[in-house]
Amino acid sequence: MFLGLSKVSAIAKEDFAANSKSPTAEKVPGLKKSFYDTGTVTFIKGKSFVNLQFLGTIAGDDSVVAEALGTLAKKAAKRL
Repeated sequence: MFLGLSKVSAIAKEDFAANSKSPTAEKVPGLKKSFYDTGTVTFIKGKSFVNLQFLGTIAGDDSVVAEALGTLAKKAAKRL
């Protein structure tokens, strides 16, 4: 697991805008300004730009990783 936290910058906003429109990106239910894409949840909350990544493999459906990361991201967002 990796958690990256930084201040929102112009570069972070550009990165978020471009990657959130990826054909494989999905909205994280219950978390505004967020998306899930291939083992990573990215979201912006206030002045914080956050990446939460799962580093590893799980046999089976990727939805398990997406749901787990979404839950952790929502908990992290409440603390910001």
